[in-house]
Amino acid sequence: MISVFVVCALALFFICSVLAQCSRILGPDHRKAIPAGWKRLLLDGNQLWNRWRAIPVFTFFSYVPDREIWLLFRDRLCNQDLTPWKTVEYECNTVWKCFWNPDRRRQKAVMDLTGALLNFMVKQEELSLSSIVSSRSFARLITYTKGLPRTRLTAERQFMIAATPISTGDQTVRILFISPMSPIFAGPHNE
Repeated sequence: MISVFVVCALALFFICSVLAQCSRILGPDHRKAIPAGWKRLLLDGNQLWNRWRAIPVFTFFSYVPDREIWLLFRDRLCNQDLTPWKTVEYECNTVWKCFWNPDRRRQKAVMDLTGALLNFMVKQEELSLSSIVSSRSFARLITYTKGLPRTRLTAERQFMIAATPISTGDQTVRILFISPMSPIFAGPHNE
């Protein structure tokens, strides 16, 4: 009898745990598809069945960010023309990426460097361009962006860090940092 009670209690806890993940798993675009009656049960931050937060909400490997960070770059050509800003693109998500994704380490390294540079800027008491440019995260980011494909006419490159809020659905882009132009020295290029 006790074993049946324990199994039922654990099964109920498991079902409630799965339901508690819905607010984390479903993005703002998918939440619109849920019927109104279920929204309060699944997505409301103060669920009636989890008022005391006895059921945990798991985030595996990282927290859910409140904004999406973008790394962009542009070039100044030999004739002083500026190219349009280009987003640093990553390979598209496919089912195969669950099993084999060597590009994931590069993506994480770039996003970690971007976050480190933003944290460095927040922690500085007197923020100056010279202190930012001398930081390790800036040096690594500018080196990374300089290594991205470019034309033979590229003379200098600069990068920008921008953010868009995720939770609000607002697509307003906020510019967080724009680097100074950095000269490109002779090396490999793409046309």
